[in-house]
Amino acid sequence: MKLKLMPDEKKLVECRHHWTIFVIPLLFALISGFFFTLDSILELFCVIFLTLAIATYLWAIKRFFSYRYILTNKRLIIIENWFKRSTTDVYIDKIEGMNIRSLPLFSSVGTMTIHCSGGSKYHYKRIKKPQTMRDALANYNTLL
Repeated sequence: MKLKLMPDEKKLVECRHHWTIFVIPLLFALISGFFFTLDSILELFCVIFLTLAIATYLWAIKRFFSYRYILTNKRLIIIENWFKRSTTDVYIDKIEGMNIRSLPLFSSVGTMTIHCSGGSKYHYKRIKKPQTMRDALANYNTLL
């Protein structure tokens, strides 16, 4: 579905979840394969870890393909497209700050926390390149 922007609104940055959300399902699948190679007594563990791998893989696919984070010159839009469309709009003039937490090894993935007026906070985990979102917001605020 195409995003409808307000008049005089331009898209600055768009990002999604990072591919690292698929690491946990992969680990469960590897552990399941490890138990599969052992004795038949451990077949139950194989089934348990295989079930966990499938469940977390489906969860990761849902998160990867259904969430979009869009920063425009007027607002931050968070869209979740799963069985129904859910949209959160945060106007830029209401944003008081944005924190980015990432590991030095994986600086292209991180958690983004948005602090808004009124004390509300929005947390978004495993965002791909959250620094670009923060930099675009900082650059845009200096132009105002």
